[in-house]
Amino acid sequence: MTYSISAEGLALVQAHEGFRAEPQPLSESAWVVGYGHIRAGAPGAPVSESEASQLLSIDLAPVERMVNAHVTARLTQAQFDALVSFAVSV
Repeated sequence: MTYSISAEGLALVQAHEGFRAEPQPLSESAWVVGYGHIRAGAPGAPVSESEASQLLSIDLAPVERMVNAHVTARLTQAQFDALVSFAVSV
């Protein structure tokens, strides 16, 4: 079975990451914006919450694939959401 993050799981990640409209410096060559989205190089433009949600969905896609590929046990939706949230924060 292939799982996808639920609306509740997405809200969990958003709450944990917090929203940043303006890019914040992460290092000399990286910036964080939206809900934990990393930009390399220039800081770029601010984002709206809608744009940040789209970026988060794009950022979570490879994490969802990784959890689906490596967890073979049956999971509840809440368990899958928690694993994705944990994996994206590591």
